[in-house]
Amino acid sequence: MTATRRSWLALGVIGVFCVASLGIIALVRMRAIYTSADFLDRLPAQESTVVSVDLRVLRSAKLLDALSPGENALDPEYKAFIAGTGFDYLRDLDYLFVSFHQEAMFTFAGGRFNWAKLTTYAKAEGGQCLNFFCRMAGSTPARQISFFALRPNALAMAVGPDSWAATRLQDKTAERLPGAVPHGPVWVSIPKSKLANAGPLGSVLSGIAAAVPDGERINLQAALKGGELEFVASVTCRSVQESQLLKARIEGATADFRAAASKAEAGLRGFAPLLEGAAVETAGEKVSVRLPGALQAIRAILLAR
Repeated sequence: MTATRRSWLALGVIGVFCVASLGIIALVRMRAIYTSADFLDRLPAQESTVVSVDLRVLRSAKLLDALSPGENALDPEYKAFIAGTGFDYLRDLDYLFVSFHQEAMFTFAGGRFNWAKLTTYAKAEGGQCLNFFCRMAGSTPARQISFFALRPNALAMAVGPDSWAATRLQDKTAERLPGAVPHGPVWVSIPKSKLANAGPLGSVLSGIAAAVPDGERINLQAALKGGELEFVASVTCRSVQESQLLKARIEGATADFRAAASKAEAGLRGFAPLLEGAAVETAGEKVSVRLPGALQAIRAILLAR
């Protein structure tokens, strides 16, 4: 064997070793992500609203079908996605962690994915895929889609102006939510800075925001109760007197919203069921707001046209 051939053979062995090493590192990294805290460790969340949904619980409680807009109401792009990949969230998706970040919408999704169909679909739409990392154009230049296989049953995805944004989900981030671990089928974490601008509910949530220290968040936790979803938001005030003032402020804002929603457009009226049975409770310095009409509200908002 000549020296040249020996050199090429050595380079080939080194190349195979490097590829194998990278594969082992990737496998170890993928297998290390199992819990809600692990996903949140990698989800950029600074000044972002973060949502966690356990679709397995909603599906087993027969609530997931109630949120389906129906075949005729599906977005045309999503219809094409289902046709091209065979993926349907009602059937195949188990959980979601989403951060509505200023740079992109970052998502971890768990479920049953046909990776061959996903990569084929991305390429058919003009995208590129390499080692299960895919990039493709969305409906607008600001909606560049990137995704990769975190493990066989988990996908990491980003939608934003940067077509490589999903790479931010490969490692732990300094922007993670401090001490936040979701419990229950639906969980929403909203920074104080977003509360007053939380769409139609801003008038209600701004009352809660007044009791939340700067830089802190409010968490909305959903639980199953009597075949329905109930949201609970809790705030600990600085004194009992302040908690009583906050209770009165929230009750007043809720009443004003009910009156306004009855005369407003469909999107705003969709929140009316959420506030129909709203109750504000106090226990010492703690104020809790219970919103029992979550399922009807979510469906009304999804179907508003």
